[in-house]
Amino acid sequence: MPRINIRTNSYLSKQNQLAMTLEMKKVIDTIPWEDGKHLMADFTDDCSMIFGDNPSLPCATIEINIL
Repeated sequence: MPRINIRTNSYLSKQNQLAMTLEMKKVIDTIPWEDGKHLMADFTDDCSMIFGDNPSLPCATIEINIL
């Protein structure tokens, strides 16, 4: 089962979360023997993250795991 974990220092609405999940589903579908319809998505928004020396820049990390 594919799983994505997205963390960002920006706010993500439910609509944005769904849009990102649907886009990541397309990515998962390109992996042999994986099916995006079983994708599990975890979102952590508004978390404390700093990229470089400017704490006001939006940034994110995306982890993809195949369980």
